[in-house]
Amino acid sequence: MEYDIFISYSHSDKDLVEGFIHALENKGYSCWHDHRVHAGETFREKIIKAIKGSHLMVFFSSSSANESEYTTKEILYANYLKRPIIPVKLDDSEYNDEVLFDLNHIHYIDYTRRNPEAIKGLLETLQAIIPKHEPESPIISPVSSKDASPIINRIISNMVYVEGGTFSMGASLNDKESFDNEKPKHRVNISSFHIGRYTVTQEEWEEVMGNNPSSWKGEKFPVEKVTYNDCQEFIKKLNKLTGKKFRLPTEAEWEYAARGGSKSMDYLYSGSNNLSEVGWYLENSGNRPHEVGKRLPNELGLYDMSGNVYEWCEDWYDANFYKKSRLQNPAGPVAGVRRVARGGSWRSKSKYSRITNRAPVKPGYGALNIGLRLAL
Repeated sequence: MEYDIFISYSHSDKDLVEGFIHALENKGYSCWHDHRVHAGETFREKIIKAIKGSHLMVFFSSSSANESEYTTKEILYANYLKRPIIPVKLDDSEYNDEVLFDLNHIHYIDYTRRNPEAIKGLLETLQAIIPKHEPESPIISPVSSKDASPIINRIISNMVYVEGGTFSMGASLNDKESFDNEKPKHRVNISSFHIGRYTVTQEEWEEVMGNNPSSWKGEKFPVEKVTYNDCQEFIKKLNKLTGKKFRLPTEAEWEYAARGGSKSMDYLYSGSNNLSEVGWYLENSGNRPHEVGKRLPNELGLYDMSGNVYEWCEDWYDANFYKKSRLQNPAGPVAGVRRVARGGSWRSKSKYSRITNRAPVKPGYGALNIGLRLAL
């Protein structure tokens, strides 16, 4: 078969359906949808060929899709070919009479209340029909010297592999708390990389730098009050100690990891739609930062990507960069006045801890709510 999945949907549901398509493609499923029909091609013949060449169909049911003669013909033809059909209900509308017999007896995925668990349910259903095996994560070797610090080796062992993939970066139009610099939402391809399970702690910083600039002291607390320039010096010394190539994540890498990478459940915050479950922010922090890893992790096992401390990214900041960002591994503009910080903090309102929020910060500014997370 040429494709794993034929996507049948109404164009009025495009924004909702694209989230599912990205999740499927990031899991390794090849999807056919009508974006693949190019100018000059015969639409009907292309559709017939695509359904024939797909293992199964996922039908996104909605009032507009159920009234469409195109989706009706697609379902009838898939059923004629005996292709499995998995319905995903986007609203409570009934199937039309022509396909009622074909679909009414099939268990459907319920996305009527926009529960992210629906994406997980669809992936689990597909895994039973078309198994996909996740690749093994490459192992980063610890520093082998007999004099190597356990703290340094802990930094290495806490690097989490993030399998590359494609995702939609930025805020959607219906996100009422979003800012203009988070738009437009755009497709981005990210290569595989590693990122820290936690933000750099004060004991890790002190082990490398010999000092602790933080206002709120604690070995397991995130280091803060560090400038972008301080972070570059820390990374330079860490790389000399380890022989590795640690760095700050790009803004696109940071958002991809915060979303959960290829395991994303499309949450508002990193790991949940309830910020209190995954992060420290203005309403639950007690007006101070907390030890790393005390809230729930996201889908990749990363902690505190929403809240606790802002995290420096490598990119220069440009409020309009999303309008001209490249598709493959975007790394921000070549120059600027401010760098990007992400994730919100213990003293921020919840809207600043949304995955898509972007903060411009001067590279020489070290606030008591800004730290860093390493990439490799």
